[in-house]
Amino acid sequence: MKKLLLIPVAAMAMMFTACGGETKTAEETTAPEETVEAAPVEHPTEFTIRAQGNTMPEMKFDTESITINQGKEITITLINEGDNETMMHNIAIVYNGYAEEVATRGMMNKENGYVAPDDAAVIAASPMSGPGETVSVKFSIEKKGTYQFVCTYPGHWSKMLGTISVE
Repeated sequence: MKKLLLIPVAAMAMMFTACGGETKTAEETTAPEETVEAAPVEHPTEFTIRAQGNTMPEMKFDTESITINQGKEITITLINEGDNETMMHNIAIVYNGYAEEVATRGMMNKENGYVAPDDAAVIAASPMSGPGETVSVKFSIEKKGTYQFVCTYPGHWSKMLGTISVE
């Protein structure tokens, strides 16, 4: 009877020994993952930004940031919701970090909507809008990065400022 019991034990030992051989790593036993690039996100090409408030402390853009696609034509429509005649606004698209400089250079350019002609830091700018008026600006940005939009009417730039992320 002891001999009969030894036969299955010996057979199992041989199976374990035969299967031993090479040990595979997790990398070898896992199927390779296919690299799938995510499709680029298509951001809107039209935005509406509202200029709000009737006093210096109240005034602001209702939007602080937008994200756009590189190289796409973008339209920003600015709605001036103010009703006080001193609340004139525009929207200028500028290189990041240049909002104050653009607004300062523009102060002497009332006839050009408070944007200095040929200002190298300005990508595009809307006309000036009076209370209750709506204006638009079209532009495209070819290089990914961060840019700004700003109202260049004297004294407004620090309160009416936002960012544009280009992907």
